[in-house]
Amino acid sequence: MKSPKGHWDEWDTFKTRFLDYRSQTGLENKSVEEQVETLINCMDVDSERIKSNLHKQDQSQLDHNIAPVNAFDSTLYYLDHYFSPIDNHLYHSVVLSKRCQQSGESNHHYIMCVEDLVARCFKWDKTMRDEMIRLRLLAGMSDQTLSVELQHMEDCSIEVVKKYMRENDTLGTKHRKNTKIQQMNDSNHSTDGDPLHSELQMPLQQVGGVQCCANILS
Repeated sequence: MKSPKGHWDEWDTFKTRFLDYRSQTGLENKSVEEQVETLINCMDVDSERIKSNLHKQDQSQLDHNIAPVNAFDSTLYYLDHYFSPIDNHLYHSVVLSKRCQQSGESNHHYIMCVEDLVARCFKWDKTMRDEMIRLRLLAGMSDQTLSVELQHMEDCSIEVVKKYMRENDTLGTKHRKNTKIQQMNDSNHSTDGDPLHSELQMPLQQVGGVQCCANILS
């Protein structure tokens, strides 16, 4: 099957073809999770971004007059809105206003998703879009301590906000690595008083050229 490849106006055609494929291949008889995963992967149109926003949608955004019966129908419902003509400004504005950073979501990924939602609000010019991205990032980021610090900066432009958020991602990764190394070191040091460990270590240290092996046990 050929995916829309970024042409949003092809979504209806793609959806019809996928539903035919789903029926003819027996995919409809498999788990709902597998059906959703196959649908998203077949599209290859920002699939990771779509998948992330899909899982984070506020269920209150669904039209309960035509409530989907399962997760696959919910996915189709969401994608109908995602790939709808860009004049659905109000819908995307409301989704944007509720989009907060999720637990475990990186700052980089959150920035990407907010930019994607703002891009679909066509009634705003570039200045307004940048302002809405900045406000949503400040209001929705997980690290509200950083948010407050940024708000009190003299130059709190959108670029500054994104720069600090991305730097925090890098610092967080380094901190996790350093913590893991420290835990490993602590674990190794805890064996110093182990008679068996000392007994195994001594002969290795006495053999020339095998210092690296002694280090492994130390």
